[in-house]
Amino acid sequence: AQDGIRDSSTSRGLGDVYKRQAEAQLISKNFNTNKGKLPWPVSKGYVVLGFGKQPHPIVKTTTIQSNGVRIRTSSDVKARSIFNGFIYSIILSKNNTYTVLVQHGNFFTVYKNLSQISISKGDKISTKQVIGNIATDITSQQTILSFSIFKDGKPQNPSSWIYKM
Repeated sequence: AQDGIRDSSTSRGLGDVYKRQAEAQLISKNFNTNKGKLPWPVSKGYVVLGFGKQPHPIVKTTTIQSNGVRIRTSSDVKARSIFNGFIYSIILSKNNTYTVLVQHGNFFTVYKNLSQISISKGDKISTKQVIGNIATDITSQQTILSFSIFKDGKPQNPSSWIYKM
């Protein structure tokens, strides 16, 4: 950096840090403005498990707390970003599926149960850009994406954010 001051965490100048913070604030504002109008994280599918307190899918007398939704789709449909952002984290689970966290300022979207991914940590991503393939369960033959939205770390009901969910 011209001013000689460096951000020790990235070895970039402070100007870059301020630019990233300003961009993150703008993304948050735009994300918030689009509440109820954001695209689905898949091009086609339907919700098989909703947000909040839900009946357990197997033990009907029990309820579970769902921090997101599960969307059933077909094996040829890919997971896609619902808004502009950055790939914050990629987690490989014990069952060899990926979970991808996309940061949109103070919002995060989480895409879980991916068999393959087409992005890398730190990538800039745009609305409807493909994140990866959704895993199909070998036994049930169902292709289900687990999808969540968080604002400041608090789970949000995706149906409040996604158009006609």
